[in-house]
Amino acid sequence: MDPGFQLLNALLAEMASGLQLTEYRMLEVFCRWLGKEEQAATVIIQYPEKFELRDREQDLSLLKEADGLSVESPTFQKELQKLIASIVLEDDAQLEEINGEIEGGISAGITQNTTIHASDM
Repeated sequence: MDPGFQLLNALLAEMASGLQLTEYRMLEVFCRWLGKEEQAATVIIQYPEKFELRDREQDLSLLKEADGLSVESPTFQKELQKLIASIVLEDDAQLEEINGEIEGGISAGITQNTTIHASDM
């Protein structure tokens, strides 16, 4: 990813974190004003943690082309599979699990000698 986009993503994430904290503080003041301080603890305010600016379709198309290249490297294939998973999945826990499976060669029914194709996703 372009360093400019990485910086923008980091700045937006920091701003969202600050807004989330501010909103919690405003909620506490409001609940205190209503005399219902205990209810402030039951409210969940959630802002996004990632503000990724990427064209997923274009990235998948590029990875599909890369998969069609004759690169006889297990490391290349593993990294390609990880990139595809990172584009398709948004859940960090799932992504971490799948990356572990790719590293271990146990990719959900895929043997070490086969690859995931972007067109199959």
